[in-house]
Amino acid sequence: MRGFGLALAAAAVASAFALPATSPAGAAVGQATFSNPVGTANTPDPGVIHHDGRFLAFTTGGTSEGTFPVHSSEDLVTWKSEGVAFPKGTEPSWAGGGLFWAPEVHKLHNGSFVMVYCARAGGAASTQHSIGVATASSPMGPWRHPLDKPLLSHPDPIGLIDPTLFIEDGHVHLVYKTDANAVGETTRILAVELDASATRVLSPAPWQLLQTSEQWEGPLVEAPWIVRNGGGLYLFYSGNIMDRYAVGVARGSSINATDWTKRGPPLLSADNATGWDLVGPGHCSVLQLPAGGQAGEEGAWMMWFHTWMGHQQSYNFGEPRRLTQAVLTWDKSTGWPSLAVGGIRPPVGPRPVPPFQHRDP
Repeated sequence: MRGFGLALAAAAVASAFALPATSPAGAAVGQATFSNPVGTANTPDPGVIHHDGRFLAFTTGGTSEGTFPVHSSEDLVTWKSEGVAFPKGTEPSWAGGGLFWAPEVHKLHNGSFVMVYCARAGGAASTQHSIGVATASSPMGPWRHPLDKPLLSHPDPIGLIDPTLFIEDGHVHLVYKTDANAVGETTRILAVELDASATRVLSPAPWQLLQTSEQWEGPLVEAPWIVRNGGGLYLFYSGNIMDRYAVGVARGSSINATDWTKRGPPLLSADNATGWDLVGPGHCSVLQLPAGGQAGEEGAWMMWFHTWMGHQQSYNFGEPRRLTQAVLTWDKSTGWPSLAVGGIRPPVGPRPVPPFQHRDP
């Protein structure tokens, strides 16, 4: 999410999350309840991955320890700090301009892990974000920087932010936002194909998946995240700014499609989440939980995103954006995802954690 990296001083991250109740990897977890927000630390732009009995959330910014705070949960009830992805002094050499935003970690076909993120290339006077890549054998690192330059850049003055990966059938695609709203132009969500290591761009040119078109989106669309459900792909994205920030979704037949259909109204916004006391919810990750229960049972879906709380009236750069989660369901008649239950707005108060069992894909 553009513009909030200026306030990413993260004081006392470790104490901002309660220690989780332990549960052995392989044991079914469920019936417990969670209440939002699930943490009090500043955790913008959460990129969530499930690995080795834990859910890991990588977030924008840095602390005195380094860059990209990481938090973990075994039970989806309590989360704790795991330090930072890039300890101080291990940041990529090309990112001298700082402002590290929107990290995501994905597992490649060979079992290794890749992180995509954005940062300002060049020196302290740099104003343009580029997309970087790091690799590791574990999502907890240590991370290495295979390139001495960004994975992908755009000619000035438009930067590139909010990268995500869609990995399927041996192909790796990078999806990202052109930061054109920063210079008063139309923002777009574009895609390119990468090689199997996710460290080299194969496409001669990007193709467009989405651009701003709905009134609720305001001046921008950003923060893409793509999943497959049934026979289609669903692109979750965020639109608008500050307290009007919201989550939308579009549907397409393939990652190469250029005719994605938007749902229309936002999937999640302050307007349809009034009972949650959430303001400006957005920049989401969506995962299907590993199923718990009978063989062949499909796992529930969950969404993680950041939000301000309703009692925060200023919504300025100094206010923390907190990690928040919700159960996602799919309408059997339309195929669209929903956060509602029985046709009502998103539920209020403590919610049960869907049953799941820790096992890696």
